[in-house]
Amino acid sequence: MFRRESVAPGVYLQLRDRILFCSLTSVLRSTAKVDLIVRLFGIPSSQAEYGAPTARARASSSLVGLIMAGGFFAFVIGHAVVLHFENLSSARVEVTPTQLDLGEIQVGQAVQRTVELRNSGTKTLVVSDVKKSCDCAVTSLSESRLGPGASAQLIVTFQPSKAGRSIQHVVLETNDRRTPKTVLTLTANVVAQAQASTRESVVAARRAP
Repeated sequence: MFRRESVAPGVYLQLRDRILFCSLTSVLRSTAKVDLIVRLFGIPSSQAEYGAPTARARASSSLVGLIMAGGFFAFVIGHAVVLHFENLSSARVEVTPTQLDLGEIQVGQAVQRTVELRNSGTKTLVVSDVKKSCDCAVTSLSESRLGPGASAQLIVTFQPSKAGRSIQHVVLETNDRRTPKTVLTLTANVVAQAQASTRESVVAARRAP
């Protein structure tokens, strides 16, 4: 009869793990093997003989827990693998740049910047919508459907209506599963026309001989 005390601790652990993970189905169906697991768990022989139902219940409960944990682990791994292959075969949007610093501009002055969109994926990239945080920004997209490797230009025109520090956003919505929304940030220091004229006069006076 197999006894825990007859083997070294390392060999005992290896044997127990092999039985638990490689023979789960047969262990659950076989009373003899459940008794073996009971002994491997260190339950005294007297308890295994006189308290067999309780011992078997403990072993079965442990094995059921292992099966449930293994099933959950397999589900997580399978889901991750599916997502990985889906990401490999999908559209990918790359936007350059995403930060637009317009510097100092006057109220009512129209300033344009060009942003490049590129599809680095393997399927057609579709730009479904372009949203702005204010009416002071106007956008024009050269192409809304980009094949793999294709590029397009987004022209952003900013024309502020009031002075002050301005931070605005342009949001591109695409079919990129990883990044369905790409945010462009526009920053500018907007000054009134009179203030700008005064600054220009001061600069001109300093430059004069």
